[in-house]
Amino acid sequence: MMCIGAWGTLVMFRSAGMRAGMLNHRLSCGILCGMVGLSLAPSALWAQPGDAEGSGSQQLLFNQPSAIGVAVRVVIANGDTLTGTIRDNTQGFLTVDNIILGEVRIPIPDIREVMADFGEPASPRQPKTTEPRIPQDPSEPAPQPEEQRLTPVPDPAGPDRSRPDPPAETPKPPVVAKDPVPKKKAKWKSEISFGLVGVQGNADRLNVDVAFKTRRDADDGTFNFNSRYIYNTVEGDRVTNRLTLNARNDWKFEDKDFTLFLRTSGEVNEFAAFDFRAAGNAGVGYRWLTKAEDDAELSTRVGAGVRRDFGIEDAEYVTELTIAADYRKDLNERQRLNISGEIFPEVSDFSEFRSVVATNWEYKLDKETNTTLRLGVRYEYDTTAATFEENELTYTARLVLGF
Repeated sequence: MMCIGAWGTLVMFRSAGMRAGMLNHRLSCGILCGMVGLSLAPSALWAQPGDAEGSGSQQLLFNQPSAIGVAVRVVIANGDTLTGTIRDNTQGFLTVDNIILGEVRIPIPDIREVMADFGEPASPRQPKTTEPRIPQDPSEPAPQPEEQRLTPVPDPAGPDRSRPDPPAETPKPPVVAKDPVPKKKAKWKSEISFGLVGVQGNADRLNVDVAFKTRRDADDGTFNFNSRYIYNTVEGDRVTNRLTLNARNDWKFEDKDFTLFLRTSGEVNEFAAFDFRAAGNAGVGYRWLTKAEDDAELSTRVGAGVRRDFGIEDAEYVTELTIAADYRKDLNERQRLNISGEIFPEVSDFSEFRSVVATNWEYKLDKETNTTLRLGVRYEYDTTAATFEENELTYTARLVLGF
């Protein structure tokens, strides 16, 4: 290897023979500048063999005829590259035959480095030539370049047969999103009941008892409303003229055995010391038995509230406690037993209180028309009403129409 010419032009090329056709090419603005004769400032005209990409490639003198026809990759000073075959290396230009652009002339000062395309390692400054093997049999394929010969690398330790293959992973079942539980539609049940008793003889009597109830059941709780009107006469004189109204709402907690209740009531009684009585109380309830699990329902309520009697001189709000219980049992498909009780003692004086206990038995007369016979007993004791009698016991027989 020797240096000839003022530029000391070096070309890196591969030792083995190359195919004339080029597989890859890139063109940039820097190459076009060389085509029109624009000279770029040289930056490291030639790289040393150990520094250039494809380290270990050999060097060749441009001005020797052996450089013609060598497949090279030319790196321009601005970093762009051009692949092709050398056609001429005289007159200060390197002429490269590109598969797309044809012959391209690049000024030698604008070239950063030239290396053989797909160069292989070789000892520096020692040209390495390999005579291609001529196949003896024309049917034998031509030798392939070394970089295309892939030799599998065996595992030095060999396959490990001492350990069993790991068990295959069991596929996890897909996660199915649960549909939200739809809320139960609110269900209303209502009824109207009436009882009528007329007696003429030794004493003329007329007893009228009319009641209305409605109930709403929903996921968030229940609502109850009931009203009752009683009108009795003896020998044409009124002895009873009374209207009562009661409403209660029970809100359910997440633990549906507990409830929060609010109750309001009103009463008009012609034969009481007051004209109108209003009361309101609130508290917590608990369900001890449920129909779904025990075939019966039992619930209790404890709370507090206030009461006021209107129509009485110097009437004041009175604070009272609330203690109540409800029990309902289905005896069979047609019969039902209901028992309820409430007591409201005054906080300031427990001897002053009002209470109501009611029991009734129901018999379903006709399921299609939802007609029921109801027999009941109701006992009231009130020390605060200043009526003629503090206690009152009522027997009733009603015909109930449900809807």
